[in-house]
This record gives sequence, C-alpha cells and structure tokens, in this order.
Amino acid sequence: MNCAIVRGTALSFAATLAFVPALAMGGLKGVVNINTATVEQLELLPNVGAVRARAIVEHRKEHGPFKSVEELEAVSGIGEKALGEIGRHCVLKGQTTAQRE
Repeated sequence: MNCAIVRGTALSFAATLAFVPALAMGGLKGVVNINTATVEQLELLPNVGAVRARAIVEHRKEHGPFKSVEELEAVSGIGEKALGEIGRHCVLKGQTTAQRE
C-alpha cells in the first residue's frame, strides 16, 4: 500500500474527529429529570438510545416515579456501568435542561 495514501487517510480521519459533535464524545450540558422526561429527552443521556429510553418510560409507567437515581438499575438494559455513565446527568425533580454541547 502506498504510504502517501495511508498518511492521507490518517490525516483525513484526524481532521474528521476534530469536527465530531461533543455528544459523540460524551458531552452533555444540563440534567434530565428521569421522572418527567420524554423518550427524546432521555435519549440525550450518554449511551441511551431509543430502546433504553423507552424502557425507562415503561418502567416509570409500571412502577411510578423513581425515588432515587440508583433505581434506574431496575430498568432492563441499565446496569452498574450504564448508571455510572448517566447517573450524574439525572435528577428526580425540576426541569430537564439537558442539551448537547
């Protein structure tokens, strides 16, 4: 393989990474109220996609409001590791203010 092509590809990749949105790198500003947030708002949390967000809403409908952020571990697909990533962005009261950085 031509070294110039490899070098050019590596530089293109590095340039692309410079423009990746902060969310892809885990950036989130604000908080998500897990007791009132919509599926779309829950998807703002790191590593929470549509499936996990819907699971949170369904759990909330079936069991009532969360009494602690740690109760998220009772939601299918959320374990200790996931809670560690999202917990600091979750609140139980107040407005959801989360925004992608």
